[in-house]
Amino acid sequence: MKRLSSMTSSLAISTGVAGILNAIIVILKDESHGFKKLLASITGHHWASHGLLLLLLWLIVAFILNLKRVEIEPESAWKWVMWGNIVGILLIVIYYLLKL
Repeated sequence: MKRLSSMTSSLAISTGVAGILNAIIVILKDESHGFKKLLASITGHHWASHGLLLLLLWLIVAFILNLKRVEIEPESAWKWVMWGNIVGILLIVIYYLLKL
């Protein structure tokens, strides 16, 4: 099967990784008032900084993978996106269920 370009592959993998990193940031903000306060001090609101941090991490992961010339098959690309976000959602759901 034909592989996707390095850029497309890198962006797909980075999107899946970002889904998990998003969950980690959500949990860190809930657990650490200091971290949440730090994020709020950057842009004026913690959610705006959360989004900017996530965008920056997404770009860094994609850039590094693209430099390494990572190439994956199309089926792997959607699996990275889907499973990364499913894992991220599950992390958040489990975290808040354990806090009940």
